[in-house]
Amino acid sequence: MIDEGVNFDQEMGYLPSAWRDQFKRINSLPWVHYYFDSAHVDDFKIARYPVTNAQFDVFIKHAEGYDNPDWWDFQIFLMNALTT
Repeated sequence: MIDEGVNFDQEMGYLPSAWRDQFKRINSLPWVHYYFDSAHVDDFKIARYPVTNAQFDVFIKHAEGYDNPDWWDFQIFLMNALTT
């Protein structure tokens, strides 16, 4: 059961509604590198605000951080892996 105020995003999984505005969709675009061939970049979402290395380090080292399985939705990961 999903709590009220939580939305499902096909690409990102379940997000609290309050977080929805924290991400910005970047539309697909051609990408050309000076030294390499061009490539196509599909639509993606990116956080509006960067995470510093220090903030990420706290997340990695905290007992309820990276190693906490509650942060990871493996079913959505597997579903995406099987459909790509």
